[in-house]
Amino acid sequence: MAKLRRLACLLAAGSLVMLFVTGFAGRLLFGEQITGYTLMLHVGLAPVFIVCTGFILVAWGYQCRLNEDDWQGLTSLMRLEKTDSGDTADLGWKLTFWLSMFLVVPVSLSMVLGMFQIFGTHGQELLISLHQYTSLALTLVAMIHVHLIIRRQCK
Repeated sequence: MAKLRRLACLLAAGSLVMLFVTGFAGRLLFGEQITGYTLMLHVGLAPVFIVCTGFILVAWGYQCRLNEDDWQGLTSLMRLEKTDSGDTADLGWKLTFWLSMFLVVPVSLSMVLGMFQIFGTHGQELLISLHQYTSLALTLVAMIHVHLIIRRQCK
C-alpha cells in the first residue's frame, strides 16, 4: 500500500507540473491561449490528476486529519497569540493538504461545467477565469505543501 501511495503522489505531482506548464506556458511566453496538441495533452492529463488526487485523499486523509492540538494551535494563530512552535509543527502540512484537496474541486468543476451550454458565453469566460486562478492557487499551495513535507522529513 505504501508503494501505491507514493506512486499516486508522484503521478499527481508530475501531472500537476505538466498541467501547469501546458496551461500557463503559452500565455506567459507567447500571450496565447492553450490550443492544439498542448490542449490535447492538458485535457488528457487532467483525468490522471483527478484520479490520483482522489486516491491521495482516501489514502492520506486520515493521517492528515486535524486533532485537538492542531485545532488549538490554529485558533491561537487566528487570535494572533504566541504559540510554541512544537504545538503547530504539523499544522502547516495538514492545512496545505486540505486546502489543496479543496482547491481541486473548483479547478475540475469549472472546466466540466464550462462544457455545457447553459452558462452562455459570458458564463464560460467566467468559468475559464475561475479555472485559471484556482489552478494557479492550487499549484502554489501544492508547492508549499511539498516544501513543508520535505522540511518535515529532513528534521
